[in-house]
Amino acid sequence: MRKLVFVLAALVSGASIPAHAALITKTIDFSANDFVDLNGSAVPLYSSASGSFTLTFDTSLDYAGDTANIIVNSFSGVPVASPFGFTYYASSGFLFIGGTQNGPNYVGYGTDDYALVLDLTNLAAPRAVTCADPGINCGASTGDAGILVSGYTSSLSNTAFFQKAAATVVTSDVPEPASWMTMMLGFAGIGALARRRRLPVAIG
Repeated sequence: MRKLVFVLAALVSGASIPAHAALITKTIDFSANDFVDLNGSAVPLYSSASGSFTLTFDTSLDYAGDTANIIVNSFSGVPVASPFGFTYYASSGFLFIGGTQNGPNYVGYGTDDYALVLDLTNLAAPRAVTCADPGINCGASTGDAGILVSGYTSSLSNTAFFQKAAATVVTSDVPEPASWMTMMLGFAGIGALARRRRLPVAIG
């Protein structure tokens, strides 16, 4: 019985290797505040935003406005007038999550929109992208390392409010179904062995 359980676990574990080794499913939880006006001194319309997204994508491929592989677990604080999607550039590792009305990698003036921008070069420790990063254009604040690219606009204003470098971002990997099956088989095997040890032994 013990050998059978371990063999089954090994077979399922081998089957859990994805066809694309770079395919990942990751949950991103974030909270943002301390927004500033990039084009002047307007008072931010909203003081904070927070949410959670689960994405499945291949880190070796590019994605543009993908809405099929993102799950919005929660989002609050800022109005967004279009479905969330994500854009990912494999060459830079930059991930943009936001409303698809203008594209996740572009926050358009005069629209209800939000964008969260992360550098996933190190998947274990994502970094918030700043206005000083190469290839990033933050309008009047281009080159300012103290301002994050993450921010929002509103239909009530033609101003973009981007976040000062104080974002809280937590990511976690989501096990694939085959991995869950491997763990369940392992727990079942441990339970079976424990039950066998508890069986009374007849003497005489």
